[in-house]
Amino acid sequence: GMGMTEKQGGSDVRANTTRAYPLGAAEGPGAAYELVGHKFFVSAPMCDAFLVLAQAPGGLSCFLLPRWRPDGTKNPLQVLRLKKKMGNASNASSETELRGALGWMIGKEGRGVPTIIEMVAMTRFDCMVGSSAGIRMAVSQAIDHCRQRSAFGKRLIDQPIMQNVLADLALEAEAAVALTMRIGRALDDRKTDHENQLVRLGTAIGKYWICKRTPGVAYEAMECI
Repeated sequence: GMGMTEKQGGSDVRANTTRAYPLGAAEGPGAAYELVGHKFFVSAPMCDAFLVLAQAPGGLSCFLLPRWRPDGTKNPLQVLRLKKKMGNASNASSETELRGALGWMIGKEGRGVPTIIEMVAMTRFDCMVGSSAGIRMAVSQAIDHCRQRSAFGKRLIDQPIMQNVLADLALEAEAAVALTMRIGRALDDRKTDHENQLVRLGTAIGKYWICKRTPGVAYEAMECI
């Protein structure tokens, strides 16, 4: 799971107020910290571990928080409530308080956003894959229906206006898959600076655009049927 968003910050995670206090003499990557604060959205609260952003002495940092402490006691990440969400309801989100929760710093101190963005990029890519698949399935079902359904003297697929509709849908599906596969190729070549920069921008833009277009494609595919 991931815990970034706070009430006062929203998507501006640098405004986070959750604090991280070193538990021993050691500080920095791998060291143990106590986290105190809140998260307005924690995705997948049923997970065994969470990546969380918090303000360490050296700036906003990323921490790995286990559900259970090494001694077997429950880590105090208290779920206050589950969110009532429009769409994506099967992926639970919760409002959570961190009441002295144990966490180990991941990545460099003060570099929490670049560290957690690695996971965010993969999640965005997963959204691109899933939404592209949904578009592709909707278009294939619409085309299959139009190949079989007869109306006004012809199969629907032979009616000129319907052909235009199906061509638009097919183009949308091809574009979504092409963009997704291109970002997938970039993910396989992160060592190249150009491909790495493409991942940083492409996963954000790709998720935004493909997920935004998916409902409209589904509506139009249903209209065909």
